[in-house]
Amino acid sequence: NTDIMGSLEFACKLAGSKLIVVLGHTSCGAIKGACDHVELGNLTELLSKIQPAVYEESQVHDPAMRNSRNPQFVEHVADLNIRRSVRAILNRSFILQGLIDQGQVAIVGAKHDLASGQVEFFDDTWVSSRQSFEAFSRTLSVSEIGRALHLQQTAVTELVNRAEAAGLVRRTRSKADGRVTLVVLEPDAAQQAF
Repeated sequence: NTDIMGSLEFACKLAGSKLIVVLGHTSCGAIKGACDHVELGNLTELLSKIQPAVYEESQVHDPAMRNSRNPQFVEHVADLNIRRSVRAILNRSFILQGLIDQGQVAIVGAKHDLASGQVEFFDDTWVSSRQSFEAFSRTLSVSEIGRALHLQQTAVTELVNRAEAAGLVRRTRSKADGRVTLVVLEPDAAQQAF
């Protein structure tokens, strides 16, 4: 929301903060509520902001397992929500984008494991320069492309195959989840395509 964005902009532009950490945690009650599609007064609005990560999760296919009783599903959704939050912050603030472009501020997603106390930083969300911002902005999973274009998996695969053959994109594995294939737009792809 704008209160949080304003606070981040103040912290980085005026107070001198150098790093934004989007920190989620394991066994998150809000994530579980979103996974179960809970609607309860003012909580409904908060959970609705997490819902896109629930729908984006593509590892668990059995509808009976896509709820808070499945810890694996909950953690996948939490990871996706962290990544979506990093992307949302970058997309909603030209002030933060400018500070990142100038190398004055960085942002990274991470997750705190409540059982062990350890924090896992998501390397694929580290943005500290214009180059890393552009790379982060150009990377989508095959599932994300399918949802955005309303295409079945086979159609997306064929589309990516053609784009890769034309030198517009390349495939890579997600560092966070080796089962996920990411599609990265090549730096000069826009010039090649037009």
